[in-house]
Amino acid sequence: MGGNGYRLPTEAEWEYACRAGMAGLFPWGDDIGKQGEHVWFGDNSDRKTHPVGQKRPNAWGQYDMLGNVFEWCADWFDLDYYRTSPPEDPLGPNKGDTRVVRGGGVGPHFPVFYRCACRLNGRPTERSGGTGFRVARNATL
Repeated sequence: MGGNGYRLPTEAEWEYACRAGMAGLFPWGDDIGKQGEHVWFGDNSDRKTHPVGQKRPNAWGQYDMLGNVFEWCADWFDLDYYRTSPPEDPLGPNKGDTRVVRGGGVGPHFPVFYRCACRLNGRPTERSGGTGFRVARNATL
């Protein structure tokens, strides 16, 4: 969290940005039928990543929060972390073997991978063409 302010978002920050003020399963509501308008996924991507900005943005103007590539979060992954975490802005466990990835990719995934709340894990030391990142920056007051 230190340094020059640029960093990976926490898992909580990532989900907050993905939802963009919406309470549904997806940033556009609960209608899975609109997935193709918003998300690159196995059925519409030819299993290839695409340049950002070709699908509809969320309500805050952010593109490709879901689909296209999984995105790294700063948090260590713990499957049961949210059973005991603080309810507001949890920072994730202090240690772990894998990091959280969010957002879903372009592979043959199930629709559940394209929900705002879907969370998986990955090893940052293992290279993958289906995983990227979104940069966050600390606010200056």
